[in-house]
Amino acid sequence: MTSAITGFNHVLLVTRKMNETVDFFVNVLGLKVKGTTRRTMNVYPAGDDAADGVAVERLYFLQLPDNSMVVVAEVPTVETPEVIPCLPAYWPEIDYRDPKPGKIDHLALNVDSRADLVHFRDRLRDHGYEVSEINERMGDPKFVKSIYFHSPDGFPMEICTWDFGDPEWETAEKANYLRDPDPVPALSKG
Repeated sequence: MTSAITGFNHVLLVTRKMNETVDFFVNVLGLKVKGTTRRTMNVYPAGDDAADGVAVERLYFLQLPDNSMVVVAEVPTVETPEVIPCLPAYWPEIDYRDPKPGKIDHLALNVDSRADLVHFRDRLRDHGYEVSEINERMGDPKFVKSIYFHSPDGFPMEICTWDFGDPEWETAEKANYLRDPDPVPALSKG
């Protein structure tokens, strides 16, 4: 038997605004609620008194069509730091002068086509979210098409597509995708 990574299982996002976050992922983006739990758990004391620590009040499991999940943990006392992605020019309303990339830069969700991007761009705008125009990184090499926005907690998000049904893929030069003239040594091990 050969073991292999088969996909992405879940990402866990922390929120102080569980209702707004669930509304966003379920009612705007269309994820399905797979499970919920409400109990105080995982108390991490700030000092000698555990009451001053951080407690998770709820966990909600929101399922994408490929069965991967966005898990949302409600932590009412969390101070959410502002996340400035490493490529801030793509997101609306970001101060480009003070980038603050974190260990996780943004969450990108997949759709099948450019038409799906148009649908979600318009849907997000209809629900009052600031959304970028569709970024179409065409040319050689052909790459993803994307829209950029923020979750209710200000977390940078993207919806993107490879849009493999686009006829331009037939003329894309596959050799141009490995363009690093000095690739990292790990690539030679594969």
